Amino acid sequence: MNDVKDKFFELAIEHGIAINVGDSKKANALHSRITKIYKKLKEENNYLPFLEGIKQENESIRHWSAVFLIKHDPILAKKILDDLSKLNSITSTKAQLTLDLWKKNLLEL
Repeated sequence: MNDVKDKFFELAIEHGIAINVGDSKKANALHSRITKIYKKLKEENNYLPFLEGIKQENESIRHWSAVFLIKHDPILAKKILDDLSKLNSITSTKAQLTLDLWKKNLLEL
């Protein structure tokens, strides 16, 4: 299980870097890989990597973890996204967009 969690963390960090430097091609490829991990864990009803992810220092890991927890534990996920939306970084924008999409029931997971 740690292999999957570690891979998720690694990809989330790489995705955050790609977003920050404007490498949309790499970010999109990483997005797909991260989503595959989520779908696999969701099928197994295993949200532990995401529950651990929201405790990490890295903003991108926290953001992805909150996104993947939003249907499993919406109160916790919303708190994490609210906290991230107050930062002075691109993650703030991503967190606010996630919250907006979720409130409009447009977040597809």
